[in-house]
Amino acid sequence: SRWKKIEGNKFGNDIYSVDFLCDKEDIPLFGAKYDFKLEGVVNCPEFLVYPPLLKKLALKHGLEMIMFE
Repeated sequence: SRWKKIEGNKFGNDIYSVDFLCDKEDIPLFGAKYDFKLEGVVNCPEFLVYPPLLKKLALKHGLEMIMFE
């Protein structure tokens, strides 16, 4: 990912920025938060999802993942 390739936890330009609020060497399975900002439009927190764990939890509760992009 782009985050792993950069120094620090923030990247972007004059239009957008992404600022990760956790340690890239110890990403938690739940609650890995980042702030996404799009100039004049968006300024909100987002959260990462670990797909293998999400799939396992879904199966445990009788759900089936039919698509992941």
